[in-house]
Amino acid sequence: DNPADCLSRGINPNEISKNKIWWYGPSYFLNVNYKHPLSEVKLAEPLPEQKIACTQIILESSTLFAKYSSISKLERIIAWILRFKHNASRPKYKLVGNLKPFEVYNALEKILIVEQQFHFHEEFKLIQNGQQVKTQLASLHPFIDRRGILRVGGRLQNAQIEYDQKHPIILPKKSIITDLIIIREHKKLLHAGQKQILSSLNLKYWLINGNREIKKIIHKCVICFRLKAQCAQQLMGSLPEPRVTYNRPFHNVGVDFCGPFQLKQSTIRRSVITKSYIALFVCFSIKAIHMELLSDLTADNFLSVLKRFISRRGKPAKIYCDNGGTFKGANRKLSELRNMCKKESANKLQARPKWKAPTPNLQVGMLVLIKDLNLPPLKWPLGRITRTLPGNDNK
Repeated sequence: DNPADCLSRGINPNEISKNKIWWYGPSYFLNVNYKHPLSEVKLAEPLPEQKIACTQIILESSTLFAKYSSISKLERIIAWILRFKHNASRPKYKLVGNLKPFEVYNALEKILIVEQQFHFHEEFKLIQNGQQVKTQLASLHPFIDRRGILRVGGRLQNAQIEYDQKHPIILPKKSIITDLIIIREHKKLLHAGQKQILSSLNLKYWLINGNREIKKIIHKCVICFRLKAQCAQQLMGSLPEPRVTYNRPFHNVGVDFCGPFQLKQSTIRRSVITKSYIALFVCFSIKAIHMELLSDLTADNFLSVLKRFISRRGKPAKIYCDNGGTFKGANRKLSELRNMCKKESANKLQARPKWKAPTPNLQVGMLVLIKDLNLPPLKWPLGRITRTLPGNDNK
């Protein structure tokens, strides 16, 4: 009924005069009662508002475990809780008296199950669903025993050893319970070393990154630090210029005292014995030694010794010492003498010896063992550096 078909499909010119469709159009156009069908328009219903909420499940470790520094104490606390639960549910079979060994062992199992489910929750889901573990525990072939504990699989089912050795309990890394178990084993073995602790724990447990976890615990042990402490050994610096410069003997010297020595006043049998000291002068260039005897360590005696030394060996350019009390007193007296001479004659001043004193090079916050010559090494006190006073060279 489409008039356009006459042109698009073709028609003979003789037939076009008789073609009603071409001249009048479709037949239903001639029908007065014809009504064209109306198409129904379906309006879309308004969509309800939808909001997307992202949720994430975060497992938090039990804060109860972090309150205790001993696994034994934690075991007994959990054991008492389990006993209360047992007595409340079974009043006819109450447990009384002290804790039994099996109660403490059951408490340890409950603690291990909670800690394993926190760190290995994905592995627990895979094993319970019968799927293969594809995490870092895949090489251990883990399985869950009848008590609900995650253990190592392997091929030792027929070995003539204990069940815990064939299938040790897996302990996670960076775990509070793992640290407490290592601490108990460390004390049980009398603060043994890393390899011995790991060998003892492997009889029952399989530690993830065991060497690192044990090393961390030993490093925090104060008793091990005391027994293995070493004196600070700083890297020696360059030798000072007076030590490597060629000069005459005793041009630059260092002085110190040695003694005391007991000396007799005479050669008789019951002679009076007195204390004496030796002032030791060492040349920096050739290591020559000059010794002088002192009756005591007063500043006046040292000045007398220094006077005798200068008269024998000549005046040194610099004198190095440990800045002791005797040397400070001598320095003060020489300063007074210099000030007095300065007032009298400024052109007759002599150069004052230059005093040196070594200083330690330590850092704030370091834990140190304070060496005390009056105490045995095991009684030396521990200390922590809270403040340093650097010099001009920041050392």
